[in-house]
Amino acid sequence: MTNYDWVNLREAIKTIVQVKQYGPVFLRLAWHDSATGNIWTGTGGPHSTMSLQDPEDPQNKGLQRAIDALDPLYDIYDGKISRADLWSYAGAVAVRVMGGPNTKWRPGRNDITHLSQARLKSPDNNIPLATDNWPTIVNKFKSMGLNESDIAALIHGGHGVGRCHREYSGYHGPWYYLDWFLGFRQVFVIL
Repeated sequence: MTNYDWVNLREAIKTIVQVKQYGPVFLRLAWHDSATGNIWTGTGGPHSTMSLQDPEDPQNKGLQRAIDALDPLYDIYDGKISRADLWSYAGAVAVRVMGGPNTKWRPGRNDITHLSQARLKSPDNNIPLATDNWPTIVNKFKSMGLNESDIAALIHGGHGVGRCHREYSGYHGPWYYLDWFLGFRQVFVIL
């Protein structure tokens, strides 16, 4: 991709985030795609595994709309960017557009076409469930190479920008009313 391509792609993602308010769902897509990574087993990672999953799986409900919103951009840059890079980049751009920090981001993720390429039995085996107890959540995050501070930032920051949608989770409204009031940047300052 040329610098011109990256600028155009960034601006297109920014427009979708601002017009459709898809920042939280782009962040969630990037997270779910990368959360299959396990540093202990050397498996998983951000390789567009979401495209191999059932969109009606309770863990992934609502993510198909993010994939569908990004597909036209993938078609424009086909052969220049992988879906895994596009989804990851969309998450990074979304964080910035929502007032979060400008994160360092690098391309280079490859797409897989079968779960065996990522050496996974299940693409979502590392994503913490709402019903997991704290030690299980910590263990899942540590397998991704994250510590307790990373866990707090991801859970609080990710849930702070999004909200529950009854059609996807059975719940409705913001995760935390304080986060909804303060916004992305203030939540991280408090943390």
